[in-house]
Amino acid sequence: MRHLRKYMLVSALALAIPCIAEEPEEAYYPLNGHSLFASVGFSHIVSEVYTTWTTGEPRLGLDWQAGYSWISKRDIGAGLLYQGYYTHGGETAYAGGFNTASLDESIYVNYFAPQFVGTINSGKVCGA
Repeated sequence: MRHLRKYMLVSALALAIPCIAEEPEEAYYPLNGHSLFASVGFSHIVSEVYTTWTTGEPRLGLDWQAGYSWISKRDIGAGLLYQGYYTHGGETAYAGGFNTASLDESIYVNYFAPQFVGTINSGKVCGA
């Protein structure tokens, strides 16, 4: 535990010293204006999902999001966000006698919302 504290202290100082040394020469990059963003990745739902699937995992799937934001010169603005989630699985259902049926199922979750956006620290970048 003592070694972990020393390592964290040295790491924090190593990251802070270049910022202190470069402080008089800070560059300012305005972050206002229009922005578009998108991402795709693997996702995991933390809460319980109740299904009767025998194949597939409903809590593991593909996640994507896209959005637009506008920030004014006063560092506040508005935006729109779309986020989606997809997973696939199936189950084997008893159909009577020796007959069974394989059922394929998918889960889609779509989320669309307005946003309030803003910048913190006015876009000042240390060490640039």
